[in-house]
Amino acid sequence: MIALFLLPAQLKAQTLIIGSDETTSYDFPLATCMGFNYSQQIYTSDEMIDAGATGPVLITKISFMASPWNSSSSANYKDWVVYMGHTGVSGFTTASSWVPFASLTEVFNGALPGTIDAGEWVELTLTTPFFWDGESNVVVAVDENTAGWYCSQDWVAYFTPETRSMVYNNDGTNPDPASPPASTWMDAMAPYIKFDYEDAEACEDVAFAVGTISGSDVCPDVAFAVVNSGTMLATGVTREWQQRVPSGTGEWVTIEGVGSINYTNTDGITEATDYRCIVTCDATGETDTTNEITIDLTPVAECYCEPVLAWGCDWEVTINDVFTAGAVTDFSNMSTGCTGGYEDYSEDYEASAVQFFYVYGKCDDHQY
Repeated sequence: MIALFLLPAQLKAQTLIIGSDETTSYDFPLATCMGFNYSQQIYTSDEMIDAGATGPVLITKISFMASPWNSSSSANYKDWVVYMGHTGVSGFTTASSWVPFASLTEVFNGALPGTIDAGEWVELTLTTPFFWDGESNVVVAVDENTAGWYCSQDWVAYFTPETRSMVYNNDGTNPDPASPPASTWMDAMAPYIKFDYEDAEACEDVAFAVGTISGSDVCPDVAFAVVNSGTMLATGVTREWQQRVPSGTGEWVTIEGVGSINYTNTDGITEATDYRCIVTCDATGETDTTNEITIDLTPVAECYCEPVLAWGCDWEVTINDVFTAGAVTDFSNMSTGCTGGYEDYSEDYEASAVQFFYVYGKCDDHQY
């Protein structure tokens, strides 16, 4: 007798693992030695594809790996809110170059398991699954809100060619993810991560929705994002982003090489620019165009940067002993050394001419 057995077809694992578990342990996505943390980490589309993604997917769970050298109670760092989003940037360039909050979607709000086991995945099942469009880079933001600290847990991370992670942490100040302060630490690494996913539906099987785009005014030459909310999340969708310069009078021009849900302008603009997106379901041919928006330039007086001075002055070159003459309200900060951090005096510069005096020096020797 010959017995025939029908074996089930082997299914491809619905998991993407990015990074290596043989690199290092670090304080991304958060430092348990600090009271509160907000971090962002970027994973590129190339990394997603190298891990096995072949197109748009619906991410249902994310996991970070605990350091193989320590287990801990999560009591002092257990309360997490996690956000995910698409971005066109592949790394952070300054301490304030957070991916805008408008580009993020809350996907998890809850508590970690009570015990974090060394070398094991810490799994977070998303209450709102995240649709990855198959083209954009992915940002994962972690907002840790448990008061108190205990240096009890590191996380497995891997080195990256660009600065892919940054974090703001503080024992007393719980940062607002909608307007986070300048980061206190950034590095060319990212947490080892696992994405569990399901295949996304085809556009002909979902309701056609073009979505609504939005954005905010920006300073000249500063990267920004135009976000499409409410668009259909499906495979087989073509998106054509267009811009018009000057605003209102120029010709609409297709932005080449961009087919993602959101659009990130990494170079910034120097004059007001209009944007819109044409969305098409390839299988049915149905197409529509979003609303048009204008991204304008922020007033010059509001275009300034904030230094990263985690310890008051840090070890970098600083501007010290500052005073003015001819401002609406003059100020004098003499002999401040390295303890003063920085202050915002931008609203005092409404006079036509302001004399600005300072001493330029290094923090460690208070010299110029």
